[in-house]
Amino acid sequence: MQFLKFMKSGISLSWAGPKCIAFALVLLILPGGMLSAQDGEATLADLEPGSERSPARYGWQSEPTLHPDELVKADPEEDKAVILRDYRGLEYEYDANDELVLYYTEHKVVRVVQGDAVEDYNKFIIPMYGTIEVVDMKARSIARDGTVIEVGREDIKEMENLENAGAFRLFALDGVEVGGEVEYYYTVKRSPRNFGREVFQENIPTRQAVFELISPANLIFEFMSYNGFPTLSDSLAGFKRRMIAESRDIPAAYSERYASYEPNLQRVEFTIAYNLFSREGRIMTADECGQSFLSVIYDYDKDDRKALKKLLGDLDRLYITAGEIA
Repeated sequence: MQFLKFMKSGISLSWAGPKCIAFALVLLILPGGMLSAQDGEATLADLEPGSERSPARYGWQSEPTLHPDELVKADPEEDKAVILRDYRGLEYEYDANDELVLYYTEHKVVRVVQGDAVEDYNKFIIPMYGTIEVVDMKARSIARDGTVIEVGREDIKEMENLENAGAFRLFALDGVEVGGEVEYYYTVKRSPRNFGREVFQENIPTRQAVFELISPANLIFEFMSYNGFPTLSDSLAGFKRRMIAESRDIPAAYSERYASYEPNLQRVEFTIAYNLFSREGRIMTADECGQSFLSVIYDYDKDDRKALKKLLGDLDRLYITAGEIA
């Protein structure tokens, strides 16, 4: 819940928008290769319906079919389900008022393998923290015989404050069965985030995971991939930067007693490091990021700080006294 509180708090981003494009064109030809594109963009043959899609303008196949078993590669004894596609896309862009906004898209396709997975995947809950507008939201099930049952936006329930964790959207799916698939995607317009993470590994296998981030060329991002998630490729077309990475056949990760779980999962972390339209230098360092988390997790007032300072002083005196006695 503290994480949700932190995400809701937001960090103000006041940057110049398209009015500075002329200045950006000068930057693009400066030596040093800071904004130079790599030879050719990253291409993903499995992206449907094509590379013209972006996180802000997303869609799915109008006539879906079940994926072939040789692609699913499910172990009926071990896998209760298999994630066939897990796409996370973030697109930063300037609106008509030159304000930076973020479009976030998540698209997931799951094959149901075991009976107990039906209950796990016949409903989805989508968090709405930081959301300005719901751009699109769809879900559907595909039965073994090819029957498709789609959930419309009018069937999605709104929950304003689920367990004091903020607003969510809930949609339930009919027709979910063993051997069938479930699919959903949503795109929301949010207040911009200047750092974040996306985790792509869980307790079932993932056949394809894609992370994509698109931004105006003046924003320079830094990324770190962990536990086998690939390094992002970076390309530039006009005034748009596109960073993308794909991981395939991610194994299931199971929690173990006394072992750290989340730090060992495949993930990507990112931060906006520089804005080329600003002279303020680096936007956020690791130390500043840590201080932001600290201020949320430990919300001290003046009395708390005074009491803590007194406690630390008492502990110091106790330590010195114990040393003298020894």
